[in-house]
Amino acid sequence: MFAGAISLAASDDTLAPFTDATVEELKLKHPSRAANTQLFSAANATTQSTQPNSLMLSESAILAAVRSFQPGSAGGLDASATSALERINTRTGDVGRRLLSRLTDFVNICLGGRVPDAVKPVFCGVSLCALNKKGGIRPIAVECTWRRLVAKVWVAKRITT
Repeated sequence: MFAGAISLAASDDTLAPFTDATVEELKLKHPSRAANTQLFSAANATTQSTQPNSLMLSESAILAAVRSFQPGSAGGLDASATSALERINTRTGDVGRRLLSRLTDFVNICLGGRVPDAVKPVFCGVSLCALNKKGGIRPIAVECTWRRLVAKVWVAKRITT
């Protein structure tokens, strides 16, 4: 569970100072995306949501994705640790089954391109930390747990179809 923290503590890597120089070095490695690109376009969301069941996934697919998270994975901007997801299973009775059902509904809403505009900045954002490593500054990004789950099930579906 604490393997990443122990690994960092045992290494020569340190947190980079929060300075303009650090920010500029990170920008050189990862420039901003073009202003005309969109993560979610209205046309794409409409097209996806009208395709019958093209991206609808089952509870078993969601549960498999939940179980595939590494123990102790960190949460992102939403501060949701994957440890909360690890507790989802059908052996917890009716509560666990209802939670899995609602989570499946949520994932299918996201896969259908229907993420509300107000949620997109957090859902698609990351929490960044800059580390001083042997090769220079390296950004470490931790994504939103819920988006990571959606991405896992989407990739798994694409691999199997």
